Amino acid sequence: AEGGSGGAAWLRRQVDESLADHSRVLERFGRYPHRNTARGRASTREEVAWLASADCPGWARSQNVV
Repeated sequence: AEGGSGGAAWLRRQVDESLADHSRVLERFGRYPHRNTARGRASTREEVAWLASADCPGWARSQNVV
């Protein structure tokens, strides 16, 4: 049916992609670098470079407060 299980499959792919994106950040840094300022943490040079790079996903870039 239109909008039925196809919508559920689309949503599942979106959730899986988001989980993978978030997991890669945690595996690489052990934390979410875009939250450093809000949490009162200093960023490493690697984190600063990543936040400024095209590799930084939109969800992290949108929350990065410098």
